[in-house]
Amino acid sequence: MMNNKNKIVLFAEAPVNLVSGNSVTAHNYRSQQFIELLLRQQIPVIVVVINRNIRFPSLERRMGELFEFWEINDKRIGWLSSLRKRLRKEKLSAAIGFMLNGALLARNVVTNLPLWIDFYGDPLIEKVGQDLCHLNQFGTLAIRWRLSQVLKWADRFSVCSESQKCLLIGALLYSGRIDFGNMKIPIVNIINYLSEPGLAKDKIIYQNKRLKNTPVTILYNGSVNSWTDVSFLSSVLEEVLLLRTDVQFVQFGKNVINQEHLNAFKNFTKKEDLNSRAQFLGEISETQAEEIYQNSHICINADVDTLETRFGWRTRYIKAITEGLVVVSTFGNDLADLLAKDGIGLFSPMGDKDAFVKNLLMLIDDVSLWNNLSEMGARYVSEKSQTDSQFKVLLQWLENPQKLISSNNFLTLIRNIGTYLRWPLKGRLNP
Repeated sequence: MMNNKNKIVLFAEAPVNLVSGNSVTAHNYRSQQFIELLLRQQIPVIVVVINRNIRFPSLERRMGELFEFWEINDKRIGWLSSLRKRLRKEKLSAAIGFMLNGALLARNVVTNLPLWIDFYGDPLIEKVGQDLCHLNQFGTLAIRWRLSQVLKWADRFSVCSESQKCLLIGALLYSGRIDFGNMKIPIVNIINYLSEPGLAKDKIIYQNKRLKNTPVTILYNGSVNSWTDVSFLSSVLEEVLLLRTDVQFVQFGKNVINQEHLNAFKNFTKKEDLNSRAQFLGEISETQAEEIYQNSHICINADVDTLETRFGWRTRYIKAITEGLVVVSTFGNDLADLLAKDGIGLFSPMGDKDAFVKNLLMLIDDVSLWNNLSEMGARYVSEKSQTDSQFKVLLQWLENPQKLISSNNFLTLIRNIGTYLRWPLKGRLNP
C-alpha cells in the first residue's frame, strides 16, 4: 500500500462497469485495469471522460471515498477553463492518460503535472490501417502532429507488448525525447493484459457448459476493424455453416471502416439457408454482451497482414477465454503467438482457409476437445490474473512522480543547429 495520499487524475474512456449502458471497447477494459490497481493501493482517483451527451460543460459523479468520476462535454463553451479551475482545487500529484484522446486531454488540462501515458496499441498505425481501407490519408497528418505533441510532453509510457515497446522507443528516439541523460530510465514499460480486471488469482471460473448434441454458436466479439480479414471470415463461415446445419453465428461491435467493409463480412448471409442462422448486432451494452457470451462456444478472429496486426493486441481473446469460449484465430499478432505457445486455443496461418475450417470443425464435432480447451483457457486467465507486481514501475513512479528532464540546453541546441547547416554547405554528409 502506498503512503502517497495525493490524488491521481486519469483521462480515459468511461470504465465499463461504472457507467451503465456503456458499449464494449478494449480501451474501456484497459482503463479499468489501471483504476482497480490504484484503488487497491488506496490511492484517491479522479477519472475524467468526455461525454458529449451531457448538457453542461462538466458533471461530477462521486462513487466512493477514493473514487470520483467526472464527465465533460468538450463541445460546450468554457469546458476547458472550467475543468482546469476545478482540478486546481484538488491536491493532485500526477496524471495518467489513456490512448491518444486521453493523452491530448491531459496535455491540455494539467500541464504542470507529471504525466504517464498508456498506449494500448499504436494510434498512428491504426489510422494508417484505416487509410488503407479508405484509400486516402484523411486525418493522418493531424494524428501524426497530435501524437508528436504527446511524445514531447509525457514523462513515462506504458504499452501491452514487447513489439509495441520497441515501436514507441523508436518514436521517442527520433523525436529527441530519449537522449544520453535519460536512456537508463524505464521510460517505456510493458503492462500486459492477460486477464479480466478484478479476476481473483484463485478463482477458477470454468464451467462445463457444453454437452453432447448441444448446438454450437460461433462468436465474433468486437469491432469490425481495418485489420479484420472480412472476406476470409465470410468464406470460412459459409463453408462451416453449410457443413454443420445446427451451428449459429453472432457478431457484436461497431464497424469502424465503411459499409462495404462490413458487407464483405456479411456476404455469406446472402444464401437464404444461412441468413437465419447469422446475427450482426453492432454496438451493444456490456450487459447484452455478457448474455451473448453465456450462449456462445467459439470465438473467431482473422487478421490481414498489416502493421496494425503485427503491433496489435487482441483484447477480445482474453474476454472470450474468461467466459469459457475457445479461440480459433489466425496468427499475426503478439497475443495470438503467446496463446498458441501455451496451447490456449487453435491458431492457423493468415489466409489458410483450409486450416481455419479444420480447426472450427474439430471443435464443433469433438465435445471433449472443446471442454478441455475451454477449461485450459479459464485456468490460464486465472493464473495470469493481474497482480501488482506487473505494475511495479508505475507504482514506484507514483510514489514520487517526476517530469522527464532532457539533457539538452540552449548552447547545445545552437551548436547542433550550426553543425546541421555547415555540413550541407561544405558538401559533406559527415563532419
